[in-house]
Amino acid sequence: MLIALLSAAILQVGPAPRPAVSPTWEAAHPALMAKAPGAPGYGVQFTTASGKLVFTNLHFDPTTRQPLVRLYRIQGNAGNGPYRSGLELGFMPKQPVTSDAIHACWFDNFYYINSVQEGSPAKKAGLERGEYTPHPRLVIEGVDGKNFGWNLGNLVWYLTNSPAVELNMIKRPIIGGPSRWNIKITLRKLETPPDPADGTFETVGQGGWADPALVKPWLDSIPMWKDLLTMRSLVPRTAPLPIDLPNGRRWVVVASLNPGEEPSTKEKRGLEVWTEDPLTASYPFSKAIADICPEPSEGFVAGRVLRIENQWYQLQTMASDPGTGRLTTFNVRPWEADILPLLGGQTLAKALGTMSMPEPRESLEQLANRALLEWKTRTLPDRLATQNRGSAEDLVLRIEQGLLDLDMEVKGIRSRLDAAARAEAERKAQGELAARNGQPAPPTQAAPTTESERLADLLEQRKAILMAILGSAKQALANLRR
Repeated sequence: MLIALLSAAILQVGPAPRPAVSPTWEAAHPALMAKAPGAPGYGVQFTTASGKLVFTNLHFDPTTRQPLVRLYRIQGNAGNGPYRSGLELGFMPKQPVTSDAIHACWFDNFYYINSVQEGSPAKKAGLERGEYTPHPRLVIEGVDGKNFGWNLGNLVWYLTNSPAVELNMIKRPIIGGPSRWNIKITLRKLETPPDPADGTFETVGQGGWADPALVKPWLDSIPMWKDLLTMRSLVPRTAPLPIDLPNGRRWVVVASLNPGEEPSTKEKRGLEVWTEDPLTASYPFSKAIADICPEPSEGFVAGRVLRIENQWYQLQTMASDPGTGRLTTFNVRPWEADILPLLGGQTLAKALGTMSMPEPRESLEQLANRALLEWKTRTLPDRLATQNRGSAEDLVLRIEQGLLDLDMEVKGIRSRLDAAARAEAERKAQGELAARNGQPAPPTQAAPTTESERLADLLEQRKAILMAILGSAKQALANLRR
């Protein structure tokens, strides 16, 4: 499947149960999904042998345009079954056995009791929290002879879906060996269904609970993907806005490129440009997505440039509803070079904003060079023929100052590239030395992302074009001074 959501952190817990019938799902409660990482407000909820799961935060890879999602387990009342034991449980993973250990069972995997609710089935069965010294002596080895892959969420799901269970208890020793026995509990069934918004989320991969094969039937379901895209498109802040471009009608969606990641991770936003309305788009979606453009700048400043379907545009207006975040206005016009700033040595890095990356900037600076060449041939002769002495002097000064600025820009780029190359060579040398000494390699340093040798060459070309323009401008000024 095309989906990059099940990482190497996910471990398989036994054979994956496969649904005997086609997978089913439903729309998750919006109030619940407002609590999910990134507050998406939508999601496709389904039930597996490991619990209630949800796909949400649909986004697309900017390079392949393939769909990506986040997978979460729903915890709390909204993610549990209809039965309650009255137990609040915890889990302690296996630890290395120390030389002064009383018994190895103190270091095994185990579930422990945090609390027992008064009047609950667990309390009636005689269960107590037990003594801590400082770790609990009374622990649970399993339920009905199963340990559930030592995943607390799996155990809770089983308990809340079982009318009666048998807890496999162990009391760890102070002296001698452990004692083991079983306790039967008849759980209480809820009289009313739990609030569908009363829940929290566990990220996929935590504790190794999600077998990739477990969710594969849903990943392979085209209707599920179409439902997920429709749900996202109905959320105001990711609703599509129709626009008209030279290539025809398009739909623009402002969306995060990394939704639902850790709060400390800076959000990367982008523009999805669709050839079909996402509300009714056909699958695979990659054929309906014309382009995915990184955010042109924080706040979408007017005048920024962006490339859509290999054509450059200049952003004119972009606005969203302050209450809902829905995109309401998006106007662009085909990019045209502004000659006067180019004559003054300005480059187009600022126009790219946070979208500055080597290849896009190189492409845009090359277009600027071509526009400057065309202006030199088609426009400059007439301008020189009609200017007075003052305007001629201004033009010469502008170009001379621009050449100085460009020269410093090119030297700065080459200097930074050389410094980065030296730093990378030093890092590799240190890594080889560390490997020979059995030490960890030094951390990788981030390479420059907005500059390249080709960019420096393109700006050198611009210097040559400006030199040619300067020569003509000086000759015209000399004629006016005679």
